[in-house]
Amino acid sequence: MRLLLAECGLSRSDVVDIALSKKSLKISEPLLVRFEKSRRTYLEEANKRRVYGYCTGLGELYSKSSGCPSNWEEIVLEEHAAGVGPYIASRELVRAFYATRLVQLSKGPAPVRSVVVQRIAEALERDIIPVVHISGSVGASGDLAPSAEAFRCIFYGKGEALMDNKRIPCSKILKDLGLPRLDLEPGEALALINNTAFSASYCMLALHSLERIYELLLDTVTSAVSLISVNPEHFYPEVLSLKHCEDGKGIAEKLYNVSKQHRDYLLQAPYSIRCVPQILGTVKNLMDYSGELLNRELCGATENPIVINNRVYHSCNFHSIRAGTACDIAALAGAHMANLIDRFTAQIMRKELNRIADFLSGENSSVGLMILQYTTASLASKIRSLATPFSIQNSVTSGLQEDIVPMSPNSAKRLEEIVESLAGMLAILEVVVDFLERGEKGPFIGIKEKISEKLAEVRRSLILPLSLPEDR
Repeated sequence: MRLLLAECGLSRSDVVDIALSKKSLKISEPLLVRFEKSRRTYLEEANKRRVYGYCTGLGELYSKSSGCPSNWEEIVLEEHAAGVGPYIASRELVRAFYATRLVQLSKGPAPVRSVVVQRIAEALERDIIPVVHISGSVGASGDLAPSAEAFRCIFYGKGEALMDNKRIPCSKILKDLGLPRLDLEPGEALALINNTAFSASYCMLALHSLERIYELLLDTVTSAVSLISVNPEHFYPEVLSLKHCEDGKGIAEKLYNVSKQHRDYLLQAPYSIRCVPQILGTVKNLMDYSGELLNRELCGATENPIVINNRVYHSCNFHSIRAGTACDIAALAGAHMANLIDRFTAQIMRKELNRIADFLSGENSSVGLMILQYTTASLASKIRSLATPFSIQNSVTSGLQEDIVPMSPNSAKRLEEIVESLAGMLAILEVVVDFLERGEKGPFIGIKEKISEKLAEVRRSLILPLSLPEDR
């Protein structure tokens, strides 16, 4: 199925759908015409005055003139393809990158020929998955290294691509698919790699999984609250209205409905139970805001230079501060969920709440389910460390040119790691709630297997992995 792409016609949910499916994009005819018009404007200006990237050096070498050799654009891609291991992008991430880049290119539109844009759409349709290293980009002038690795493959047949879990030379894949080498013209390589598509798409996919973790967590917490001795007054919905926490109010309604039958309960439950609506309501706000930022990044022109109103302008739209910040906000939401899962797991194993036994331990049980909370404590600690903002970890690059660097690809990779750890924590909580529901006491045999089964169920709801081992 091919979706028609006009100017900014997709949302992040569309990108996720394309990443997971065989859907592709067809560029609308009016948009192809606009690409050609922007390209003509770009060339006209480049013949009149100095335009960055048109036969020039890049970064701090912007004043250098290349003399415009015929292979200059290929050199630009080769010299920027500097990514390293230990991880490469998954099929889903590469497809999301293609889709995001196409949408971003359509906004301006960018000063590239229509045939260039159509090659990206063709790579998406043919499912060409270049080997793209996760590490090696700082997001300052866009995601230069991963973009260059992807585009040198689909235009020049350089590098390798994944097919049937094997690494195949890109030249062979293009030949087998009947796609000839496509030489880029002056300025097009820069227009392609000066972008935030890799960071933004990486964060979009990780955020999608984080949102799914949130939904599953809310279901599990609701089931647990129906089983423990908790005061239903904690969840009276109108209380949340006074705090202007509408998302929290919806959560409170669910918890109030399952707890209002309780009669024998603690007057004041611990915060990890009593404050669930306030905590998860705020987590939802954080994820929504992260998603809003990513939708803007998806539908934004990220090239430099850029054609506007029949003129070429030099700007900084390639800077991925917004994508990096969106990932940081999502990571903060993940850390709050980690804290909640850890403490909630510990609390519902207390006899005064579950009315069964501390840690559900029986007569012949050594520790009951005590050690499960050790694991959640370990994972929560890891997630809190990962939640440190990456977009503020400035490190100057390109001499003195790129002196504010957002590190957005690192931020996206970190969000994937948070989702991985949260999946494990959620699986443990679900195991505890299952035993609670059955009123079962230890000894508990086969705990490891039960956790593994739950984790497999959770992971089926997520887009994981987004990064693959380099040596696979």
